[in-house]
Amino acid sequence: MSANYVPNLAALRAFEAVVRHEGLAGAAQELSVTPSAISHRLRQLEQDLGIELFRMNGRRLSLTPAGQELVYPLTQGFDTILRAVARARQVESNRPLVISMLHNIAVNWFLPRLPRFTALHPEIDVQLLLTSEFLDFSQDTADMAIRYCPTPWPDVYNELLIEDQLTPLCSPELLERHGPFNSPAMLAELPLIASSTRLTDDWHMWLRKVGLDNLRSHRRRVIVDSTHLAMQAAANGLGVAIAGLALAEPMLSRRTLIAPFTETVAERGKYYIVCPPNSHNRDKIREMRRWLRSEVTGAPAERKIRKGTIN
Repeated sequence: MSANYVPNLAALRAFEAVVRHEGLAGAAQELSVTPSAISHRLRQLEQDLGIELFRMNGRRLSLTPAGQELVYPLTQGFDTILRAVARARQVESNRPLVISMLHNIAVNWFLPRLPRFTALHPEIDVQLLLTSEFLDFSQDTADMAIRYCPTPWPDVYNELLIEDQLTPLCSPELLERHGPFNSPAMLAELPLIASSTRLTDDWHMWLRKVGLDNLRSHRRRVIVDSTHLAMQAAANGLGVAIAGLALAEPMLSRRTLIAPFTETVAERGKYYIVCPPNSHNRDKIREMRRWLRSEVTGAPAERKIRKGTIN
């Protein structure tokens, strides 16, 4: 046997626990196994080492000199491991949960809801990284992310969060000046606000849905570089934007924006919760995932819209 040989750790733990509890029953209870399993591990350890660790004195086990030599360093070693694990958990508990996401969903969807999470979990600090860059969990500091993409990301844990529905949005003041909008064809008289960063032209999809392909060449357009800016421009009366109902829900609830039409079309992309493989059940990530799902399930934007508001 090599001098560097280390026996089965479960057997070593069983041996140390039996000595500390002065019997099989206490060791079995601590390790959540049966006394017969403890006895089996002790026999395995003696066979692996090729030495006798216990002798029977009547009904009691007593340590051999070899057993006495082994038990004290084991107790010290397991105590050191337990203290190190406790310190590591404390470091992790003090560290904020770092979430990467796009500016759009952070400002319009996540941040308005975040006070509800902090009320439920005051022990979890949240740090946001606002970026649209490709995320490499092996290099970046983020623990998890919310990403908008047409298909799940490869080689990571993915969980579908939001499948949004697109619809035109405008300010109540614009509707009052130019409405009522009895037909989507009335959009021909208004500036259409579009984002230059979308996976596809959202206006084209919606106009095709309502049979207005001829408006795809509409010249009165305002182009901005994010959906957030498009909604802000619409709220300021610059024209009619198009955005997902879930993303726009806080502004719809405040009536900063209204939905003048009932027609919607599914977005090409979806919002996914993304995190490194095998990390989705870490305590903080699991609680954040659970809360995010509950927010989607209970969001008003999941309900049907009627003209000018949401039900």
